[in-house]
Amino acid sequence: QRDVNAQALEDLLTFGFILSPKTLFKNIHVLAPGHFLVYRHGKVTEKKYWDLSFPEKHQRQKHSEDTWAEKLCEKFKEVISMHMRSDVPVGSHLSGGLDSSVLLSLACQVVAAEKITAVHVNHGLSPNAEHWQQQSAEFCRSLGVRLHSESVTVHEVGGGLESAARDARYQVFEKLIVEEGILLLGHHADDQVET
Repeated sequence: QRDVNAQALEDLLTFGFILSPKTLFKNIHVLAPGHFLVYRHGKVTEKKYWDLSFPEKHQRQKHSEDTWAEKLCEKFKEVISMHMRSDVPVGSHLSGGLDSSVLLSLACQVVAAEKITAVHVNHGLSPNAEHWQQQSAEFCRSLGVRLHSESVTVHEVGGGLESAARDARYQVFEKLIVEEGILLLGHHADDQVET
């Protein structure tokens, strides 16, 4: 029987999303990140398949800051490589900020720059919007990457300005990214979670 979870519905109407582990249905829950369910012999168990482990202080490797920076850069490139498929177009959102600039730069070290198209969306919401657009163009030229730069008009309705800007940005992405294509997005901890 599919009964509505009233608390989850309240979450949805209040926050615009449902707080985990609830779902819209009673007695149906979301799995925790890094977990999977096993059904065996009539019994359901939840198991963790991934976790971060940190060595004890005396077991930690001692490296210079430069060595740690190199290791981090290699990990970023490894993650980017895992998401790349050579037979599909690669797009990279370039806001002009640090996160998306680093991501694009690293992507160019994994895939030939001429196979990547950077996408800059000028929302026109900041007095710096034109500067960021120009900065994005200069950065792409320095990397040898094609740039698609588009100015949009943001119409704030119901969900707030950030939501309206995200919707306008995603409309640009939808026009440009072909089916099976890849779009790289860089976000930091202060960014709103994008769904």
